[in-house]
Amino acid sequence: RGLQSLQLWQTDVTHYSEFGNLRYIHSSIDTFSGALFASCHTGEKARDVRKHLMRAFATLGTPAQIKTDNGSAYVS
Repeated sequence: RGLQSLQLWQTDVTHYSEFGNLRYIHSSIDTFSGALFASCHTGEKARDVRKHLMRAFATLGTPAQIKTDNGSAYVS
């Protein structure tokens, strides 16, 4: 019945030029609890996505499914 915590995350990358070299903000949100994890990176390549997700997993736990509407960096 409905969602549970750590069942579904929505993940996205936002560009914020005022952060300089770390302008790519990767964010993940648990759609059930609303828990948000964000980290700044120098790019939006697969290695940056891996770094973000490893930090998010260590902080929030591992979700059953991740949804995104971004480009190829988030394709497994």
